[in-house]
Amino acid sequence: MAAPLFVYSRVFITFAHSFLNALIFIMLPPLVKYPIGIQSFSKLREDGYLYIDKTGYLHRLVKNGICYFISRPRRFGKSLLLTTLEAYFRGEKNLFEGLAIYDLEKEWKVYPVVRIDFNAAGGVSHEDLRSFLLSRIKRYAEDFGVEIDPALTEPGQRFGDLIQQLHKKTGERVVVLIDEYDKGLVETLHDEKALGLNETLLRGFFSQLKAQDEHLRFAMLTGVARFKYLTIFSGLNNLNDISLDPEYAAICGITLEELEHNLRQEVEAMGQRLKLDYQATLDVLIQRYDGYQFTEEGIRVFNPFSLLCALSKKRLANFWLMSGTSRVFMRYIQGSDFQLADLLDTWATEGELSARYSRQNPIPLLYQTGYLTIKDSRGALYRLGLPNGEVRSSLVEELIPTYLKERESKGLLQVEDLKQMVVDGEPERWLPLLRSMLASVPYEELEYKTVEKSFHLMVYMVFLMLGIETRAEVSVAGGRIDMVAQTPRFVYVMEFKVDSTAQEALDQINSRDYALPYEASGRRVFKIGIPFSSATRTMGEYLIEN
Repeated sequence: MAAPLFVYSRVFITFAHSFLNALIFIMLPPLVKYPIGIQSFSKLREDGYLYIDKTGYLHRLVKNGICYFISRPRRFGKSLLLTTLEAYFRGEKNLFEGLAIYDLEKEWKVYPVVRIDFNAAGGVSHEDLRSFLLSRIKRYAEDFGVEIDPALTEPGQRFGDLIQQLHKKTGERVVVLIDEYDKGLVETLHDEKALGLNETLLRGFFSQLKAQDEHLRFAMLTGVARFKYLTIFSGLNNLNDISLDPEYAAICGITLEELEHNLRQEVEAMGQRLKLDYQATLDVLIQRYDGYQFTEEGIRVFNPFSLLCALSKKRLANFWLMSGTSRVFMRYIQGSDFQLADLLDTWATEGELSARYSRQNPIPLLYQTGYLTIKDSRGALYRLGLPNGEVRSSLVEELIPTYLKERESKGLLQVEDLKQMVVDGEPERWLPLLRSMLASVPYEELEYKTVEKSFHLMVYMVFLMLGIETRAEVSVAGGRIDMVAQTPRFVYVMEFKVDSTAQEALDQINSRDYALPYEASGRRVFKIGIPFSSATRTMGEYLIEN
């Protein structure tokens, strides 16, 4: 007996439904595997993780020079750069299929590679570093089956002998890749004795890159600090520093063009989660994570770690800060002559960007650790500023808890209330709340000479946290205003006085016409005088005029 027509129809519909589901599955692009936290190029390629092709830069490097140095902030892909070079010099051609260098390279020769990652060192003391270097040299000697002269006891001497022995055994010059060379330096900068011992040790070690020049095929050092003039590099005149070289501006990081070419669908997917169209989502990502510039040419890059985390999780957060607060930066803030102007637009020479920082000169640290970046250039001068919204927000999150002792939940509620009052033009309401927040600052732990700058810094950081357009130490015809905060409808011109009166602060605003540049904007301008007592370490009674 023939089956009823509806049975055939049902079978057909079921089949068609399954077929369409399978077809849709085939047509959908595969999910991107984000290489978050993965620094090994071979693992990344073998396991199918996303890789944004930087191998064209590598080919240019290996064909045009021998010994390089590059500085970039943490989480910018320096380790991935070195492991990519390691795979290339080991002749692992299969890993590069489909990448720019695959067709550019014709030989794919195999070289002995020595890669030393200082992040793997157990500590930063002289003995820690010495033991670490000796163990790495011993491991490479064993791996390649060469013997180091037992009469040589210092890491530098044994490193030089290792290079010679590898060249002799393999017949090929040696490739040396050094990652985070400066770990034992930046973490001992506040201990002169420890720093001196480490500098002596590393000077002897890195000097081998000059002494063994005839045995080297290629060498690259990476780090956060651009200690170009540090004594550990004395005489190392064959080291080509490409940190500010326009040709390699985007060798680390992700450009906007690379983002749109490689991750357009992922940006769209994030936009669906945020209920934004593609362009609006792109604009949000640019504001939050773009803005790093390492040359005067204007080539900007995203922080790759933060960008990929945001796309992977489809949300916005301060991923850079979550990955590890800069201990060096926080230690420096608490014990230096740090000023508000150092976080705002400031000018520096290339020498300053390369210099070892000090209590008196914070610019090198702020630039090298990624809190400042190049915004513009004029001849031999570079204008520096905060790169993006993530850094601005991260600064607040790092600095506010250092000073404020309120519970996080209570602090967040205060912030929301304060912001609304500022936006609504109610200084008579937000000033008492600001005073309450600042009352919990442990100023008693600060030296007297740092109280004023710490008070200025905290007020500025609070306003940054609010997301209010804020500038400090604003130069106008009559002088320099302590702080100006602006909303679409209101302008707050503020002058701070330590151990003085609010009236004197207000008189200074009026006598020097500080508010004049803002009165033509059509917005309501509030002039605010704020006193602060170094004795009681509290904000005093303020005065408001409009």
